[in-house]
Amino acid sequence: MKGKHAFEDHLLPRVVSASTVTTRRESHRQDRYHKSPSRPVPAAVMPSNKKKNSADKKRQKQQRRTRQATAQDLKEVAPKFRQLLLSARQEYAKGRSYNAVETQNEAIELGTRKLPRFDDDSLVKAHAMLELSLAKSAVMTDFASGDEHSKLRVEWHGLIAEIMTIYESRVAAGTLAVWRRDEVWMEGGDYESPVPHTERLGPVDYLQTMNFRASMAFGEPTVDSVRSIKTAISFLHKFEASGCVVQLECGGAVQGEVPPDAMGKLKGFLSVLSGLQTTVSPGMFEDAHEEVRHTGTLDGEMKKTGKKLAKDMDKIGLKNCFNPKCNRFEHQPKQFAKCTRCGFAKRAEEEVMQNKSKNCLHVGQSQQVLTLIRFFHHFALCSFEFDATETAEAEMAKVLVKPQLEGHDLGTVQLDMQSVSIAFAAIWSMDKEDRADMVRNFQNTVKQVRFPGMDFSIVTEWSQQAVAGDFTVVKHTDRGTILLREHEDGEIRGYCAVGITQSLESLFQQHPEPMPFTVNTGLLPFKKVVLCQGTIMSTCKPSSPELEAIAKRFVDGEEGVVRIIERFG
Repeated sequence: MKGKHAFEDHLLPRVVSASTVTTRRESHRQDRYHKSPSRPVPAAVMPSNKKKNSADKKRQKQQRRTRQATAQDLKEVAPKFRQLLLSARQEYAKGRSYNAVETQNEAIELGTRKLPRFDDDSLVKAHAMLELSLAKSAVMTDFASGDEHSKLRVEWHGLIAEIMTIYESRVAAGTLAVWRRDEVWMEGGDYESPVPHTERLGPVDYLQTMNFRASMAFGEPTVDSVRSIKTAISFLHKFEASGCVVQLECGGAVQGEVPPDAMGKLKGFLSVLSGLQTTVSPGMFEDAHEEVRHTGTLDGEMKKTGKKLAKDMDKIGLKNCFNPKCNRFEHQPKQFAKCTRCGFAKRAEEEVMQNKSKNCLHVGQSQQVLTLIRFFHHFALCSFEFDATETAEAEMAKVLVKPQLEGHDLGTVQLDMQSVSIAFAAIWSMDKEDRADMVRNFQNTVKQVRFPGMDFSIVTEWSQQAVAGDFTVVKHTDRGTILLREHEDGEIRGYCAVGITQSLESLFQQHPEPMPFTVNTGLLPFKKVVLCQGTIMSTCKPSSPELEAIAKRFVDGEEGVVRIIERFG
């Protein structure tokens, strides 16, 4: 029985844990390898890195795609952005400041929507905003007044403050002299940028903005304004010490530059704002001692001498006048660089240019008037009211001028001076009511078409208040040229008129007759002056005895004989 039970126990199933099985297998494996020393024991199995490597590759691939998409956006948007800035600069140079402001706003809007990192302290955005501030400053100077001027001034101050925020943030981060990939990049072996003047990015624009910032602070200096100038001086010291080198994030470096005497200007601003500027008298640094020259000896010592070092003037020779058209030579060495005769001629030429620029409109205003005249003439000569006019002046304009305008868009044809003169004469010959109807239609037409920066309402004042016909020129003054006219009611009035692009005095210099003499022209109201229409023709019509007598008395110095009108009421 005992043996039977033992046999039965042997037949019973045995329960073995998994750990026991694993331990036995490992023991068997180790014994097997131990018995075969020629086979190396495998190292411990490390966890797999496949998932980690796969995630890194996906992230790198995503970053590469992002960079490629950014580069593609730059290639597509940068040329359009650059062209907008360039067009705005051209409009600004021509005096069309309103057009420049609109184009620059369009460029900034495009950059905000399309250019990468444009709102992330971008030097490209700061450059575009600086261009916008220049155009708005020109509008304030040449065109705006009253509420418009006040509004533009507030906007201009806000622009400068926003630009300074960008630059000071880059200075604090040490990246003002570092061009990011979205600001400058390499393409086809050359540098590309969204701005037309890449050399101005960063330091140059920053220092120019500091000039505006300092001019704003002169009225009410603050701690922030002084701090800004000190920050700019510190940056300029470091930038010049580095050799004015600008680093590129895409690799490499370029030679930068700074405006002339930038450090001197900044220190001058700082001394004024800090109240440390001192007045230097002319004799403050003069020395009462006799001049002493020092010369060296052969053994290296210095010796004093009271004699000045002399140059051998015979070797220099006698030179001719600096003016290449002059044949005069010096009588002795170093007598002159430019002879007296040429010096007087140069000053006379400068005075002539000065006379041309005074008593006329500013550049922006003159461009505005010329544009108004171009649009007004085009519409007037193609209008139904003008076709119904049968005066001799109108018939001449229909034959000589109107064919040049037909078939072209409004304001796209630039007439020559003779055609402009004929057009003005034809318009002033129209019936007053017909001309008023034509001007009303003109105003309705230009309202439907968008012409930014142009105020066409002044054409209505031209139609109502303009004075055209024969005038007698009697005197040139600092405020303008005095023209006398005898009106239909027999009253003789005087007008103090200015020119559009140059003074009437410079225009009349070639007139063969002395004052008084008679010309045919037109006078227009413009802002606070009486403006000559720009075309002047001689006339052979005799003046009345009364007008001739008053003109002669005026030329002789009796200026109180007539009332002088300096602006239309």
